[in-house]
Amino acid sequence: MHMKISQVEWAKIRQKFIDGAAKRGVGLTLRERVWAVTQTGHWVALPGTSDSPIADRWWLGCHPAKLRTRQPLGVILLCQEASSGSLHAIGLPKGLFRDLEQWLSKNERQVFFNVVRRGKRFLLQLRGREELDVTEHLNDLSWVTNGEQASIVSEGIRDAGAGEPVAKDTTREDLADGEAGQRDARGASAIRFFAVAKNGMLDPLDDVRLEPGSLYLVEVRGTRSVPGNKSLRSILARGGPEDLPPDFSERHDYYAHGAVRR
Repeated sequence: MHMKISQVEWAKIRQKFIDGAAKRGVGLTLRERVWAVTQTGHWVALPGTSDSPIADRWWLGCHPAKLRTRQPLGVILLCQEASSGSLHAIGLPKGLFRDLEQWLSKNERQVFFNVVRRGKRFLLQLRGREELDVTEHLNDLSWVTNGEQASIVSEGIRDAGAGEPVAKDTTREDLADGEAGQRDARGASAIRFFAVAKNGMLDPLDDVRLEPGSLYLVEVRGTRSVPGNKSLRSILARGGPEDLPPDFSERHDYYAHGAVRR
């Protein structure tokens, strides 16, 4: 018969996990027993439990009010094997968690994450739906770093939107940054840009390369605000933090604030 792990022991387990994450470049600080904060002050939930008394089954929970008010970057389910002490960390980024939230069991005190292991697969059990295979999310903390980058972009939006757009010469290099191109499933270039509606027509805020006479499928999505900085508009139009340029961290002043490019 396995003994229940005390809160003091779980604090040590969580801290050991956080120390391991730091070695991978993910900075977290433990707060309030089952929560941690990132270096930019964003919350990450860290519910944890062992698979005692039933092996390969974990019942974890988070307070629903805190999940709503803290808007965490994601939830990391810490599933410990009672027999061996091995810890399995399943990272659920905010987008995935929000998609799944309506299918999770809950009451006034807990949102429940019920995990079961079958063979080498880890499955999240959902109400009224098939189990979701979350094996690929084992030890995946990449979304924490992406969330940090997202906060930098958001700060840039506020800073850029507070004043007038930064005036810059329209060079070939700037056009390459502003095209915000992606490839669709057929390999065709998908061009995304911000525009304002005028007299029933869309007027792009930035230079957009469209071939005269070519046909385009246009999908319109409303937004309440637009960054005043051209480079920042380009980043968000491309899809946001998940599609940041590879040199974004080193050249944040250029992309977010329009500083001289180095």
